[in-house]
Amino acid sequence: KDIRQFIIGLGEPYTEILSPIYEEDVSFVRSRLRQQIYRTMKRGRSMNDFGFNVIMAYLVFCEIEKDDLVGMSWSKAQGISPENILKYLVIPHFI
Repeated sequence: KDIRQFIIGLGEPYTEILSPIYEEDVSFVRSRLRQQIYRTMKRGRSMNDFGFNVIMAYLVFCEIEKDDLVGMSWSKAQGISPENILKYLVIPHFI
């Protein structure tokens, strides 16, 4: 079945997150989801410098950075070139 219309019906940010499904790149869906979480945390962190949001954002940023480091280590061990793994990392998209 074609799920394209269903995904479009979800609206943003879901259409952006799920669009790699069209090319059957499920790993990139996970990366897009992590990018959206990072974006949301960054926006929430900027609202108040002295609230719980700062602590929560820090913890989420650390988790995303850890996932990126694990991905880089795994790709190096598998012999995958840095250019091919870069699109699956979150942090480089926000620098």
